[in-house]
Amino acid sequence: MGQMDIAATGSANGRVAVLLHSKNFWAATWEDSIKALSDAGYRVVVPDQIGIAPPDVKAKLGHYQVLGKQVVAMIPGAELMEFPGMGHAPQMDEPEVFNKALIAGLVK
Repeated sequence: MGQMDIAATGSANGRVAVLLHSKNFWAATWEDSIKALSDAGYRVVVPDQIGIAPPDVKAKLGHYQVLGKQVVAMIPGAELMEFPGMGHAPQMDEPEVFNKALIAGLVK
């Protein structure tokens, strides 16, 4: 399993955003969101999920609602942000809308 760990390029705010992918995507599909978050001062960590990332894209599909909750349970103080109604891959379909909602949710 690979992982991307990107430092803040903007004024660092000391916070970390963890982005998770699903199905046949991998960490690089978050490219626009990584830039938006990094520019907003966040350190961004994006792990490639076991079984659903190169080189093992023959994913076990499903159970994505569980994945986020499992990861949050492993990170002290973490909070799960979900985006209902934004579609399957909003970070690729509507990156500007998604990144604005993501950063707004993190600022709360």
